Amino acid sequence: MNKNLKRILEKSNLNLTAEQEKQFEKFVRIFLDESVDIMCEKDYHGEWLGEQLFGHFGLSAEGKSAADVEGFLIKTIDGETLFRTYDDVGEFRDYTIAHQDLKITIVDQEAYFYQRGEEYVLDYSPKILGISNDGSTILGKKE
Repeated sequence: MNKNLKRILEKSNLNLTAEQEKQFEKFVRIFLDESVDIMCEKDYHGEWLGEQLFGHFGLSAEGKSAADVEGFLIKTIDGETLFRTYDDVGEFRDYTIAHQDLKITIVDQEAYFYQRGEEYVLDYSPKILGISNDGSTILGKKE
């Protein structure tokens, strides 16, 4: 979570769960995005204000296109999903995903979709998970 958002939560004396904190952060991002869009549309000095807001929250006004960049979606130990890129010498950079509807194409041949009850899951292939079509696993038949 952004350091400024953490400060807001600390000063508010709210005891939010990790999930509630994520929802709060998502709300603030959407609120800022929508506010800047409206200000720009109505010409309320939106570009200047948008630059000030995003600069204040740690984003530069200028960026670099991410189109055609290869990387990995990773899940951290605390459950946060990040986009990781590697340079030519193997060093990586992790990006927080703020984009609300990012279009992706999965090229990993070992990625499979599953349904578990009402939940839809994207996981590794049955081979990697040790699952066969008859429901057996590397540990034997499923009960």
